[in-house]
Amino acid sequence: MPSPHHRPPANSSVNVDMPGPAALHEYALDFWQRSLLFLDILRERGNAREEMLARGVSSVLNYDTELVMRGDTLARPVNYSLLRVIPPADVEIDDRKRPVVVIDPRAGQGPGIGGFKAASEIGEAFKAGHAVYFAGFTATPIDGQQIEDVARAHTLFIQKVCELHPAALGKPFVFGNCQAGWHAMMAACMRPDVVGPVVIAGAPLSYWGGVHGKNAMRYLGGILGGTWLDRLMSDFGNGIFDAAWLVANFDNLNPANTLWSKQYNVWSNPEQEKGRYLQFERWWGDFVLLRGEEMQWMVDNLFVGNKFSTAQIVTSDGIRLDIREIKSPIVCFCSQGDNITPPQQALDWILDNYQSVDEIWRCGQKIFYIIDPKVGHLAIFVGTKVAAKDHAEFINNMELIDAMPPGLYEIRITEKPATHRLRDLPERRTAPTPTRRVAFRPGDDRRGNSTLERPDRPGRFARGSGAGARLPRQGPTPHRRSHLRGAEKAVAGTP
Repeated sequence: MPSPHHRPPANSSVNVDMPGPAALHEYALDFWQRSLLFLDILRERGNAREEMLARGVSSVLNYDTELVMRGDTLARPVNYSLLRVIPPADVEIDDRKRPVVVIDPRAGQGPGIGGFKAASEIGEAFKAGHAVYFAGFTATPIDGQQIEDVARAHTLFIQKVCELHPAALGKPFVFGNCQAGWHAMMAACMRPDVVGPVVIAGAPLSYWGGVHGKNAMRYLGGILGGTWLDRLMSDFGNGIFDAAWLVANFDNLNPANTLWSKQYNVWSNPEQEKGRYLQFERWWGDFVLLRGEEMQWMVDNLFVGNKFSTAQIVTSDGIRLDIREIKSPIVCFCSQGDNITPPQQALDWILDNYQSVDEIWRCGQKIFYIIDPKVGHLAIFVGTKVAAKDHAEFINNMELIDAMPPGLYEIRITEKPATHRLRDLPERRTAPTPTRRVAFRPGDDRRGNSTLERPDRPGRFARGSGAGARLPRQGPTPHRRSHLRGAEKAVAGTP
């Protein structure tokens, strides 16, 4: 066998098969067939979007629901509502099991991602026989609503769920995905007496945490000069922030996938990729709006200010949002492959609040964490395999989680191979399905998890950003808004 580095002599002839007319015709035909199928898929995506807009309901939830409580009728109205998810006909609900509440993230797209397919948080809760409730939202915020108002609405929703299930052996089990994770934690700080165990999936709580030189998203505020840009975009929207900008930030992390790979995968395999692509794009392309004050509050107090994990936020009625006051179990689900909420941002709130594991025990708090080695941000709460494995085990073991003594625990979920031999199986000779082993081991204090070399730098940046953000308030903001209102009246033909 010739060496892989062997080269034929310069004067030797090498036979290279050139494609003939038939092969070129076949290639061109295949190219145009795939292109036409791809364009038809894009047409279907556009039609699905128009249909959702025409209905006025943008939820991608794959289950029927019934309204339980409207957020716009509360004393401090919000654009959220509490829905009871109607279980499929073959599901039997056990009233003694604690209900599950899924709060969807309002971070760019519309609601429903926690249950837009059978293998999801909602689907796994139904498999285990739990009643399920869903906190969803409309695309447009209510005039005057604040972040604090939404957290308070969640406490009222969860309290209502408690009232509807008096026979349940425990407080509701709450899932908070991404942005909804820190909102669920705010609700738990406000009403620790009604909120049960909380799973925060891909949710940032310690916003200055990170590894030096990694995860570009955490550097974005510094590169752009602070929070003034969020305020400017809100001013251009006449006080409304278009959350499509948040989705654009995500897309910009991997332009190759956004501009090419995602589309090419569908073009190259239209029959296999069509269903998955259309299902995901119904949610991914469904943008929502935020009030400018809401967005500015998030940036000033969370992403730049880092005030939540350090208990610096006090509500208008005097409640200090202190995570240490939450006595129900907290389950943090994060991933090494998440470039939106890296493990440091998901877990370093523990370091912000406790000097040691012993202090957690003395405080009576139960903290659990699980770190996936590779899945991305969306897969943490969207992925089929993640739902069937991790979220299913959270739900199946929620009573054990609630019964654990105070402390810090790492959850490890591993596949346990079946012990049956093939000759012991029935005639079909199919290999047994492997079971899972869930282990709770004492966790370390994650002190080596973050390598922020200069923890004073984010603090200095936050102070500088705050000074920069004050300039638009004192300067041209009223002028821009009045100019926009004037333009709107001119278009509408009103004086």
